[in-house]
Parts: sequence; structure tokens; C-alpha cells
Amino acid sequence: MQQKSTAGENFDCISSKITRSVHQDGTLKLWEYESGLRLQSWDLKELEETPSSKDDKEKRPTVCRIISSPDGCLIAVQCERVSAVQFFTLDLVGKEKLMPHSRLSLPHCPLDMTFDSEKQLWVLMESNDAPLQIFSHRQGSWECDSESPELHTVTEVFMPHWETIEASTRTKNRFEHLFKMSFDNVTVYLQKKQQRLEDQQLKRTITQKTSNKRAKKVTEVMVSIAHHPVHQTRRKAM
Repeated sequence: MQQKSTAGENFDCISSKITRSVHQDGTLKLWEYESGLRLQSWDLKELEETPSSKDDKEKRPTVCRIISSPDGCLIAVQCERVSAVQFFTLDLVGKEKLMPHSRLSLPHCPLDMTFDSEKQLWVLMESNDAPLQIFSHRQGSWECDSESPELHTVTEVFMPHWETIEASTRTKNRFEHLFKMSFDNVTVYLQKKQQRLEDQQLKRTITQKTSNKRAKKVTEVMVSIAHHPVHQTRRKAM
């Protein structure tokens, strides 16, 4: 069923007509940009491997990173505290535009990731031994290219700063320091609207009373003039 998109979510424009978004309920959605109609929705929980416990079944994945390959055809999704990356393919021509492509299991939870110009995936993980790794998709699976000269060069520059970066990630949840509050904007709006209507009604009532008082005063003056002796004498003389 197509639905209107709502504000307050993370949107990323893929083309002039299509945009994608990730949501707090652990879903990845595809939208028609101009009309705001939802084209597709994928529940990332359904794509996870078999959970090990009942608590894991009830947990919803929190998406913290979503990126596209240079050609825009491959989408990588990273979830908070999940040691895997889920990939989707994007076909702007076909009916099923967004389809699961593959899943990369990692030895540690990823902290960040990005594609390079060769469509290789660079992943930063919670590991003191080898925090940075490169993965390439070959023959239907993702392979770690640990002998890459580029990886060795970047790692040499990166490692002196790893302790500082690693210290900033020592939390169970990267978002646990955030303060969450809900706002009922509709109720506040209706209260203000009701107050505004009451003020307008009061203003109209005051204006009407003032107008009636003025009309009454004019009438009283006219009656007083009509009954004044001088005015009556003039009328008799005429």
C-alpha cells in the first residue's frame, strides 16, 4: 500500500525522482520524491540471521549509517551494535526497485564505513589489532583484502590516532547520551486555536457593545434635541 511520507525521518535522495529513508522502527523505505508516495519498505529485522535468544528476537535494529556505491546501484546499511552489513541493489527501471543483495558478517561491530571509487567497502571496526579493513565483492561473496597496499598505507597513518577514536566509542549505544522527549504538537495547536477563537469572539462582542452604546447615545441626543423647547418653538413658527 502506498503511503504519504512523514517528516522527522532521515531521507537521502538517490535521483531526481527516487529517495530512500531509514526509520527508528528498523525499516528501509523507498519513496517517490515528488509525490511523497512510498514505493517499498524492507524490515531489516527479517533479514537478520537467526537470533540467539528471545531478547534478540524482540530487539529492533537501529540504523546508524546508510551509503551508496559510486554508481548508486548498491546500498549498504549499518545497524547499531550489529556485527554485519546488509546490502541492497537498486534498480530504477524494474518493478521491484530495492532488493536484498548480500550480507557481510564482520568479526567486530562496525563503527563506520564507506565505498571508494572502485566499489570496495572500507569498514572501521571495534578492534585494536585490525580496526580498518577493505572488502571486495567477488563471485557472489564479500572477501577481505587484508594485503591491499592502500590499506597498509592508510592504517599506518590511522593507527596513531586509534586510541582517541576508540575511547569515544566505549558505550553500549552511540545514542544513549541523547535525551528523548515526545511532543504533542496537535494538542498545543488546538489549544492555541481555541484561545485565538475565544479572543476573536470577545473582541467582536466588545466592538458590538461599543457600537450599540454609540448608536443608543446618538438616539438619545436626537430625542433630546427633538424635545428641546427652542426646537419646538421653531417648529410652531414654521
